[in-house]
Amino acid sequence: MSNPPPCHNHTQRRHRGKFVPRTSALSVDRNSSLRGILTMLWVGAFFFFATTVAQSVHQRKPVVSPEWAATLTHNAGTLVVTDALLVMSCAGVIPIALAVQRDLIPIQSARFVSGAALSAWFAAWFAHIFHQDWLWPQAFSLALHLIANLMKSYSYLATNVDFCEKKKRAEALREKFGKNCSIDDQGVERDELDSIERELVGDWSGLTFPSNITLANWMDYMLVPSLVYELDFPRLPK
Repeated sequence: MSNPPPCHNHTQRRHRGKFVPRTSALSVDRNSSLRGILTMLWVGAFFFFATTVAQSVHQRKPVVSPEWAATLTHNAGTLVVTDALLVMSCAGVIPIALAVQRDLIPIQSARFVSGAALSAWFAAWFAHIFHQDWLWPQAFSLALHLIANLMKSYSYLATNVDFCEKKKRAEALREKFGKNCSIDDQGVERDELDSIERELVGDWSGLTFPSNITLANWMDYMLVPSLVYELDFPRLPK
């Protein structure tokens, strides 16, 4: 009688971010000559700004030239509305993630579908930005924000697709126990299953996949100053 085939590890562990507060030469609790130098630079910059304002007031000249002020505020209202619509349009990643999680999009083509959707979204917004009658400060700042939102959206989709694969792998491992694996292979598979289950649980709030695919969780991620998606993020005690 031949031995049963071994069960192999088909998944790779995902490196998760860990929040560890670190001190530097600029930390409050450390004495450093570098802190003194930078403090002097900031003090010098403040006095330069203050003297410039005082001189402008004394000479009855505007602190900011009307031409530069008009450049900065050109179509400001339209820019604010457009930027808000840009951020809200990023919520389109939620139905894509839900479709993958519910097997409406096959896991084999999930990355292709996600990439195609994000590429079309980015191209449409990029064309819209530079088609408008905006000056370079407005177009450049909005283009930078577009790129940042593209990276955040890609991280959201890529991470949740990876979670879907890990969840399916975990379900397959549970079915294999006691059926086709030898005793030695069960130990390896058990370690893999434990590792996957830890990855599918948040480090800080205990949020589990797929309970994270919600509008509230997406909004929390968009407000966090990070381009890398996690199930949850650390919070300060206060």
